[in-house]
Amino acid sequence: RSAIPFYEKSLDSAVIVGKPATSAQLASVRDSLGVSTACAQRLHSEMYERLIAHLLGDTSGPEAKLGSADESRLTEVQALLEIEAETAGRLLVAATAPLYAASARGVLSKAEESDASDAALSAAPLAARQAELLLSSQAARDVERMVARESAESKLAEAAEQLKARDAPLAVETLKA
Repeated sequence: RSAIPFYEKSLDSAVIVGKPATSAQLASVRDSLGVSTACAQRLHSEMYERLIAHLLGDTSGPEAKLGSADESRLTEVQALLEIEAETAGRLLVAATAPLYAASARGVLSKAEESDASDAALSAAPLAARQAELLLSSQAARDVERMVARESAESKLAEAAEQLKARDAPLAVETLKA
C-alpha cells in the first residue's frame, strides 16, 4: 500500500508527462514495488481518466475538444496501460458525454426557440461536436435520447402543474412548445 504513490508517480511520468516507457517497464516497476494486478488495473483506469481530462484541457465548456493527435495519444496510452478497448471506450464516454449533452441541450433549446423543425439544422453542429469529443455514433445517440427525454419530462411536469392550477390552455401551449 505504501508503494502505490511511487507507482502512481511512474504512471504520471509515462502518461501525463509523456516520458518514454513500455508496458514491460511498468510491469517491472509494479512487480518491484509489490503492487497487485487488481490495484494496478484500478490505477491504470484512473490515470487514463486523468489523461482524458488533461487532453480536454481540464475544462467542461464548448472549448473542450479532442483532436486526432489526442486520439493517437489515447490509443498509445491504452496499449501502454493494457486497458481493454471496452474499458477505454467507457472511460472516454464518461468524460465526454456530459460535454456532448450540454451541446445537445443548447441545440434543442435553439430549435425550440425558433420553432425549427428541420433536423438538418440541429444535426450539423451535433455531428461536429460528436467528432470533437471522439464519441461513437451509438454513444452520441444515447446522449441525444437522454437529453430529449429530460426535455419532455420537464415539459410534462410543467404542464401537470398548470393543469393542477386549472389552466388547461397554458398546459396545452407548454406541451406544444
